[in-house]
Formats: sequence, structure tokens, C-alpha cells
Amino acid sequence: LTFGGARVLSPRLSVFVRHGYLRDQFAGIDNRNNPEGGLAYTAVTTAPHKLVVDVALGYAREGRVAGPNLSAGTGALGAVYTLKLSDSADFTNDWRSVVSLDQIKDRRFTNIASVSAKLTTIFSLKVSNTIRFVNAPTLGFEKTDAITAIALVAKF
Repeated sequence: LTFGGARVLSPRLSVFVRHGYLRDQFAGIDNRNNPEGGLAYTAVTTAPHKLVVDVALGYAREGRVAGPNLSAGTGALGAVYTLKLSDSADFTNDWRSVVSLDQIKDRRFTNIASVSAKLTTIFSLKVSNTIRFVNAPTLGFEKTDAITAIALVAKF
């Protein structure tokens, strides 16, 4: 779950804050809170392509099901590529890298590839595949986790 807001500074540059929450006991994470703030730059706007890159600083507090909990400042780098397939369908690839500022060994990569299709003016159907990599996973858990999901999305 991620939510946040942004303030547009220019047609290509914005400042943002966001808060991420993750609970994935299959990956050994009881709960992870990660507020962060940063800058986003729209690098490509040539239809049908769009590329937004961002850089952020934040703080992560992670409760683990086994072993010690984590708490540290973070640095993040990300990119979101969107390809407009038609007036009602998009392909999106969202890539994120987060590293602990306390321990360089604690680094994470997430890639979410998805296809969304509008059903109505409010509802869309979204199919996605998420791959998460945690270099220093919870004791007894694997470094890589994959999730495939189908969701009904409402935009107001």
C-alpha cells in the first residue's frame, strides 16, 4: 500500500512525499513503514511513451517475523515507464531501488509490470506481476519474492 502527494514545480519537475506500508509474512515481513520525500522528473513525454524518474530520502522501520527488526534512513531511486496501448489500455513498468543509509548490505529492488484496461469512467481492470529482491532477507526466508495479481481499480 502506497499513498502520497506531489506539488508540481514546472511541467517536468515535481516534489513529492509518499508513505509505503508492506505486510508480507510469506517474505518474513510483519510490517514495514517507509515514509519518504523527493524529486520527480518527467524525462520523456513523447506519445505514446512517458518516463518519470525520481530520487528520494526517507526512513524505514521494519518488523520481521524472525530475527532483529530494522530501522534506518533510506535512499531511493525509481523510474516509471508508461506505454499507452490505446485510449483505454496502458502498459506500465515501475522500477524501484532502496538502500539503507546505515547498512549498504540492506538494499532492495522492486519491479512491477502491469497492464490496465478501462472498464468504465471510474473502474479499470489491472493485471500485474511484481518481483521483489531483498539482499538481506529475514532469517530463513529467500531473497526473491514474486506476486501475480488481478485487481479492480477505482479512480475518483
